[in-house]
Amino acid sequence: MSIVAGAAAERPVLNQALRAPRRWTALVVASTALISWSCERAPTHFAGAGSAQPAGADAARRVNAIAREYAAVYAEVFPDQLSSHDRLPDNSLGALGAFRAREDTWLRALAEVDLDALWGQPDWSLAGYLKSSLASSVALRACRLELWPAHQLGWQTSLLTSLDTQPLGTQQARAEALTRWQALPRYLATELQNLREGLRLGYTVPRPNAELAVVQLDALLAAPNASPLGAPLARDSDPEFQARWRGWASSK
Repeated sequence: MSIVAGAAAERPVLNQALRAPRRWTALVVASTALISWSCERAPTHFAGAGSAQPAGADAARRVNAIAREYAAVYAEVFPDQLSSHDRLPDNSLGALGAFRAREDTWLRALAEVDLDALWGQPDWSLAGYLKSSLASSVALRACRLELWPAHQLGWQTSLLTSLDTQPLGTQQARAEALTRWQALPRYLATELQNLREGLRLGYTVPRPNAELAVVQLDALLAAPNASPLGAPLARDSDPEFQARWRGWASSK
């Protein structure tokens, strides 16, 4: 991983710009799911609790419904950020556009909720998490990060870090790992399509950042089993898995 660490040190500002959004969002999604779970089990004391349907109770139900849907959809769209280990994310522009449409829907739904009715309740914090995450994601769209991933923090670092935490050690885990990573060529073909669209629209990275990515990719191709691609080999000694993984990594 030294080529990754060395390249990252070259561009600290760009590093933060590219790393922070997805990590923050994944953290917020995990927190949102936990808070939503807690809110459903926590006792609530809304003003006017003796009435048939307190305003705060309705707001809490709506916020929790949005939170559950957001967490579920995020986990489906970005499996590499959470707990799915048998597939790579769909990095197509179409999939991203569909997710952004859902974000807009959730923000509109939150805007219709009377959040003042939740003041002093756990659901008020949950709503804040949701609004912050969704609004930040919407604001970041102007950067069009999906159109210029040819830099030192591209898939060769950000995606391959998932190899360090890929579950292994059982037949099912090995099968999931092979299924997931054998889809890498399709993922990379989509990255190329996104780059071409970015070039068409005038989105590119500075030349030094692209050159750092080339250095990293050359290192991966020169010795794939000694690179991050070979990380699972050190964590699972099953002979069949070793042979299949070496064959896959070498063929890339």
